[in-house]
Amino acid sequence: EPEKLLPALGKLGPLRVKFAGPLLTAPKGYPTQSWGKDGYGGELASSSDAKAAGDRPAAAGASMIKLAFDGR
Repeated sequence: EPEKLLPALGKLGPLRVKFAGPLLTAPKGYPTQSWGKDGYGGELASSSDAKAAGDRPAAAGASMIKLAFDGR
């Protein structure tokens, strides 16, 4: 799972790397049905899903989250 790589990214010194966890979206939203289906995209069906999806990368050292929106 790509999220497991987050802690290693912070140890690339002397480079300063900013990183986020998976691209977050609504259930069956972009990119979870295509290239993001293997952990590069995360589906959020509830506010508790959203909190957990933000807390995990933050605990691993992520400095931001990414959200995907579409016309639906």
